[in-house]
Amino acid sequence: MTVSTNVNKATFNGSGSTGPFTFNFRFYINTEISVLRVAADGTDTLLTEGTDYTLSGAGSYGGGLVTLSTALSVGQQLVIMRLVDLLQSTEVRNLGTFFPEIHEDAFDRMVMMIQQIAEMAERAIKLPSTQTGNFELPAQSLANTLVGFDINGNLTLKTASYSVSVTAGAGAAPTVTYADASVGQVIANLPASGEVIIIKTDATANPVSVTGTGGKTVLRQTSIDLTVQDESIHLVMNGTNWYRI
Repeated sequence: MTVSTNVNKATFNGSGSTGPFTFNFRFYINTEISVLRVAADGTDTLLTEGTDYTLSGAGSYGGGLVTLSTALSVGQQLVIMRLVDLLQSTEVRNLGTFFPEIHEDAFDRMVMMIQQIAEMAERAIKLPSTQTGNFELPAQSLANTLVGFDINGNLTLKTASYSVSVTAGAGAAPTVTYADASVGQVIANLPASGEVIIIKTDATANPVSVTGTGGKTVLRQTSIDLTVQDESIHLVMNGTNWYRI
């Protein structure tokens, strides 16, 4: 027999049923099957055989079936995957008796390993075949950093903060700048003069740092931080200092 399908994963949508959920790819032993319950928000939970589900079909070319202990609700998904150990455990002895089934199983297992790696590669971020550049991350701490590309298109790490330039309002009308610091600190650089309003829109602890430029101060400091969601500050320039209104 051969590995007659290139599938090693099956996904089922919840309908209030416990199954059985039938899949058509071969597996040798029960520990090669992983079963995940996926919530509506995408959070997955690895289930335990014997407690959360029963499994049958090991060794069958037709696949197997999973029956849950608790029904799969509408909005949930069940994912059944084959994950084999990346080992070659078949021993072929010199001048030994030839058993076709033993060799077939060894070849089948190698194909299963390739399918397993291919399925993982399909879920990975991939670049076009024509893309060139250096895509190895630099050796540095990953804490509070963002993955991005530099001016040459090479992969790099950036500090998890960014700057925005606050513009002055025309005439007496102040401008409003909405700053989202959900991915890291925002540095809001003030203009040379005018009247402005800055609002922190996210609920994270990352600050929005309202910063003076050109030697100007903010409430007589280099900068001040907005740290609470929807916290705002209304400022006007009077010479060399930004005053709160």
